[in-house]
Amino acid sequence: MKKNKKKILGFLILGILILARIIIHMESKPEIDVIPGTMKMVSAYEKDESRAQIDSRVITPFTSQCGDAQKLYSDINEVKKIKSVSSRFVNTHKNIDGVIYRFRFFYKETSENEVPQYLLYQEDDQEEDHLIEVSPYIKGTKFTKFEKKNGITLYSEEGFNVGLDQNLFLHFENGQLKKIQGPIDGKFHDCAY
Repeated sequence: MKKNKKKILGFLILGILILARIIIHMESKPEIDVIPGTMKMVSAYEKDESRAQIDSRVITPFTSQCGDAQKLYSDINEVKKIKSVSSRFVNTHKNIDGVIYRFRFFYKETSENEVPQYLLYQEDDQEEDHLIEVSPYIKGTKFTKFEKKNGITLYSEEGFNVGLDQNLFLHFENGQLKKIQGPIDGKFHDCAY
């Protein structure tokens, strides 16, 4: 009986700690709004002039910072060599012996945090994709087998987080840099190329 009481007490304490963390996390996120007629985003704290300015981001379609970042990150092979880079997703369509396969890698949110997922699809004659393998954590047997086969890459898309805080996102399509999102020179930028 004592063991059951200890287990129940342990679960109760754990539940309270989890609930407290959720509440603290929810309250720590500033609300972000866009000021009408501008591209300036402000937090709820900025609306109340008696509080300190917490978060102010300017979204710009293209600036000199976007151009400088484009020059710095335009080569996907060089980006992959950066020590502080992490691949967030890969989507590749490949023609192997007349059959089109789609290879997908991404991180799935689970109770264990983020779990890498590897998916393999095969297209039919109507270009409908059919899932043939799902593999968490590591590449599946079929995924690995078909990935190694020679074929023609029809399309590729990759996303990376860069930086010590992993807060700069780079998006490539067919090896070309298409988008950068995140802080550049202390301001948030959403650069499209």
